[in-house]
Amino acid sequence: MNLDIPWLKVTVLIVFIMSIACKNTYKEQEAANLTPVLGLQERDTMQSVKISLHEAYKQNIYEDKDGRFCRYKFISDTTALLEWGDCTFQKIRPDTIYMEYHPPHLESVSSDFITLNYSCGSPCWGMIVLPFDKKESSANYMYDYFYDKSTNLIGYFAYENKETKFVIQNIKTKKKKVIKLYPECDSAFGGDCIDFVNFTNRRLTFYWKTPYTFADSISTSKYISQRIDF
Repeated sequence: MNLDIPWLKVTVLIVFIMSIACKNTYKEQEAANLTPVLGLQERDTMQSVKISLHEAYKQNIYEDKDGRFCRYKFISDTTALLEWGDCTFQKIRPDTIYMEYHPPHLESVSSDFITLNYSCGSPCWGMIVLPFDKKESSANYMYDYFYDKSTNLIGYFAYENKETKFVIQNIKTKKKKVIKLYPECDSAFGGDCIDFVNFTNRRLTFYWKTPYTFADSISTSKYISQRIDF
């Protein structure tokens, strides 16, 4: 009997080792089998993102009791156009909006316009104007620094015909005043040299600072304080 005991211990040890090996093999196989399942889950998640864009933006951006409205008109899972109008007309702005990246949002509503703000990078921003006059077209003002709904005046930075400018424009009458900015800003984005802008009670206060620097010391500063009466 004593001669059989060592063999019994060896047998039990072999069975134990084999059971551990089987468990490890099963875990490895289980992990391998999970790979395609996770892939399906990722695809389902991506699909839900596309669906949620439609759900998130299915409501009108704006609508009122007079029938005026503004909404997103989806043309794919992730892209849309702006549609607006009232009881007498509907228009579609042709520029494609990528809904995953900060789509335009409502800024203001007046009897004449709907305005929307948007961001398109760094630095990149602007304001879209949608008129309720069906004879008028929509407009886009990039790099706007102020918009005064009571006067329809907008102030924006522009670089046109090799000239750096700050423009104040009436979005209804299209009248404008152009302020030429000099010397040229040494930043990649000329608007970086705009140090301060304020528009209150039709008075524009404006500072243009060069060179572009974070330091307090400057070589040139252009100060403007003017009343805008159009």
